[in-house]
Amino acid sequence: MEPSEEPYHINGGIILRNNLSLIGVHGPTSRGTKHSIKNQPVGSVFKITDQNNVFITVESVTQIKS
Repeated sequence: MEPSEEPYHINGGIILRNNLSLIGVHGPTSRGTKHSIKNQPVGSVFKITDQNNVFITVESVTQIKS
């Protein structure tokens, strides 16, 4: 996903299976980077809307990094 000024809406239920990685392509966004009008961060931001299910489940030998 490309960095965006609006969060990406996600219900949840992402499962990272064995030996799978979720790695950001553009690297981290500097701390404090905010939307020019709204009081919210910008970049690759997830807005989790599911209140019942786990957002991300990781199995063994997985990684999440930006």
